[in-house]
Amino acid sequence: MRLSEFLRLAIPSVGVACFIVGILAIVYLIYIFKSKKYQQTPLDIKKLIYRGLLIGYILVVIIATLGRPSYSFDMKASTELFSSYRLAINHFDMREWRNIILNICMFIPLGFLLPLVSSKMKHWWMTYIAGILLTLCIELTQLLTNRGIFEIDDILNNALGCMIGFGLYSLGRYIYQKYKKHQTNMIHTLLTQIPLLLTIIAFSTIFISYSKQELGNLQQNYYKTVDMSHIEVTSLVPLSDEPSLQDVYKTKQYTQDECYDIIQPFFNKYGLTIDDTQTDIYDETIYFYSQNREILANIDYSGGTFHLWYTNESDTPRDNLTEQEVKDIIQKEGIQIPQQATFTSLDDGQYIFEVQDIVDHQYLNGSISCQINANKSFISLGYDLKTYDSYKQFPIISQQQAFELIKDGKFNQDWMMSLDQEIIIHSANLVYAEDSKGFYQPVYLFGIENDQIIYIPAIQS
Repeated sequence: MRLSEFLRLAIPSVGVACFIVGILAIVYLIYIFKSKKYQQTPLDIKKLIYRGLLIGYILVVIIATLGRPSYSFDMKASTELFSSYRLAINHFDMREWRNIILNICMFIPLGFLLPLVSSKMKHWWMTYIAGILLTLCIELTQLLTNRGIFEIDDILNNALGCMIGFGLYSLGRYIYQKYKKHQTNMIHTLLTQIPLLLTIIAFSTIFISYSKQELGNLQQNYYKTVDMSHIEVTSLVPLSDEPSLQDVYKTKQYTQDECYDIIQPFFNKYGLTIDDTQTDIYDETIYFYSQNREILANIDYSGGTFHLWYTNESDTPRDNLTEQEVKDIIQKEGIQIPQQATFTSLDDGQYIFEVQDIVDHQYLNGSISCQINANKSFISLGYDLKTYDSYKQFPIISQQQAFELIKDGKFNQDWMMSLDQEIIIHSANLVYAEDSKGFYQPVYLFGIENDQIIYIPAIQS
């Protein structure tokens, strides 16, 4: 489950859970006070609070995970163990890692609260089983109701979180008993910390290894081998068998302050300022707004590409402007258009300049687009042109070696809509793709039938 989606559902569910727990608590107290048992056994307020917290927590988890409307998912279940980890490592997208960490952390309270509520759950294996059963029920319900995807990794992560939670409970109990000078079991306490210790070691190893590697990871990397036992691969084009050297490029990574400096002049031109109270900061993008949202803007740290929207409802698009007229309007904003860019006039006052070329050891890739009103001002402006400076050369595999990787199933099938019994390659080109560290790496693009493509990273491992 995505972090943003979970938070969107979890936050409102807290109020619902508190209301339900409050009603249950009132009913329970009325029952207890009217019961003769209360006269003999005083009410355990502490245990009552623990039970309330546990019930409320379970309600929040259930509502957040099952509270989505029913959808028709293309993939009903993912039963391949560690597939989410391989995908996260492959892309090294922090959103993927946050989703994994969320699924672990989401069940930590369960492992902590269960032994506080029930003495039977003080046995580690009882708590572990309870955690596995709860996450299994949630995943099966998502599968049967189409409210999510059954993922074996979710069960693994949730169970791991429950184990970590029990370890934290054991540690807290040990400290408390030590403080009270009661008999303690250090060995048992240490053993229950193994799940947390292994998790820290695993994540530390992954992130440290990634930080030390020179280049980033490509989304085009394969993270699981495709079964090619029933698939024949042929090529209609000749494939070179000669490895070579190829440039790798890198685009500038901008800071928050630098992004602010890029966007601010567009606000100043209209006598507006950026309202810092409305600024939204994300991993890859910052969103800026004027006070009354007359101007909306977002800018990416990678390459400093941005989009601007001028919210004037009376704007009427201006069609049929010449290339030079559009150039003049854009260049008045201090934006230079490369000579190599190709111009296209679209409908509804939209125009675009596109370029993909190597100029003076720089790789230019992207577009500058805009929508212009009747007064020859912007309705919107999109600067999606990235400049990549030459970093250094790397040895790359040949086209034939890349072809052999396809035959071995070592390619990312996510880029394909379907996989037939025969793959016929009708084109092979070397292109560039941006990796997770902002480098622009060479990648082989193989065109196959039905307008599908297969990517093979070109740099030698």
